[in-house]
Amino acid sequence: MKFQVVLVAVVLVAVVAGKKGCKYDKGQWGPCDQLTNEMKRTMTLKEAKEGCEATMEQTRECKQKRANCKYTKGSWGECDTTTNMRSRSMTLRRGDPECAQTSTQTISCEKYDQIYKMKDEKKKARELMKAEKRLIKDMQKKLKELHKMGCTYTEEVSECNQETQKVRKTFTFSGDTNTCVMDPVEISCTMQDKFNKIKQRKEQF
Repeated sequence: MKFQVVLVAVVLVAVVAGKKGCKYDKGQWGPCDQLTNEMKRTMTLKEAKEGCEATMEQTRECKQKRANCKYTKGSWGECDTTTNMRSRSMTLRRGDPECAQTSTQTISCEKYDQIYKMKDEKKKARELMKAEKRLIKDMQKKLKELHKMGCTYTEEVSECNQETQKVRKTFTFSGDTNTCVMDPVEISCTMQDKFNKIKQRKEQF
């Protein structure tokens, strides 16, 4: 009896070991079975080998295709003090047939405040950057005009003001004091750092 049990165990090990070396050509996945939510494919043995089945069937769970829906988003409503949520309606603009014609999007009032506060800060930062670029462009244009008129100048830059995060550029001219005049200009410390790096690169060449 013990001999038979050992013999069966050896045979099983041999079969498993043989299957480990089985190589199959994998067929195409079939359509999704809506009842079982599974799809199947048949695998055919590449080379005849002892212990390998001629064909095998493989199954897997169907991958749900995400519908491609594009919506026109409405405005967010007021914060509902009961649910602490905001909502907005969305109307289908284009998409797959399974897309709903209308949909509702919700967000917590706290999340809404965080997102739109961040958007406002980015918008203000962009506006400040544009204004500063215009200021610098006007400054450089004025300096070129004064240079053509024979005005020479030295430039002094203050330390970065930690409160305003700005530096003050003062211009001292030599020449006609009535013509060679320019008001001090304040720019951000970040922009001045960029000017300093550009100046350092120019001095290296």
